[in-house]
Amino acid sequence: CTSPAFVPTHRRACYQSRRKARYWARGSRLPRRDLHPLEHAALPGRTIPLFAFFLLKSLTGRVEANWPDGLYPTLTILATTPWWQAGAPRKGFVGAAIILGAVVVGLAHQTDLIRASGAPLPPRSDPTHKVRGLQDLAKQLGAAAEHLSAADGQPRFLLSARRDIVSPTNFYLQGRPAAFAMNPRATPQSQHDLWPGPGAMLAGHDALVVTERGAEWIPPLLLERFSSCRWVGSVTNPWRGGYRLLDCDSYGGGPLGPLQPGADWGRR
Repeated sequence: CTSPAFVPTHRRACYQSRRKARYWARGSRLPRRDLHPLEHAALPGRTIPLFAFFLLKSLTGRVEANWPDGLYPTLTILATTPWWQAGAPRKGFVGAAIILGAVVVGLAHQTDLIRASGAPLPPRSDPTHKVRGLQDLAKQLGAAAEHLSAADGQPRFLLSARRDIVSPTNFYLQGRPAAFAMNPRATPQSQHDLWPGPGAMLAGHDALVVTERGAEWIPPLLLERFSSCRWVGSVTNPWRGGYRLLDCDSYGGGPLGPLQPGADWGRR
């Protein structure tokens, strides 16, 4: 700042920058301008309506953790604003928070490191168990469908009420075979309800239906849309659990979700 190359205006700016750096290093609070009332209302105005929407949705159906992901940054800011306004955190505290967050995120994504340390971590307790084993499960379902098709020469599409079965099957299986979600409820449950079902395109085809492990009865919707259905076995995955399989013959082409053309069970 004392260099002859600095003109007075630049020298003053240099000293101001040094003072601010010392304030941050000591953890002192820097001067803050007063916010306009609209600025104060910006975050609550964006957060509260979305929070209320997902809260009401949770009373009528399932809400996944990633659906309200736009709320998490604003809720974090709202929760930390009083603490932040009470005084800027010390640099050591911020550094420790960053390091701790990096370690937690790293272990959450690479849980094999926990097992390598000798700590017990059963598959179902693994926080990544929902995303692990998807490729193997998709291959198991594909092999089951191919086995049934080879036995009678009829191609099969996959069908399930679980969107976490339909999505990985569409993604992981070679050739991207037809896989659809069915929803016997009167209200939409996922994005699959917004997409077209098999409809007339696959009328007359057989389907391999993936159900819950403990399922003992055939959903009435399947009996209405197919000529017949029968249990044909199960698949088990250490990460995803077990599922029972139904082989359904001759799809009639009717709707399999409340938003598909011709659906009427929402008005019964």
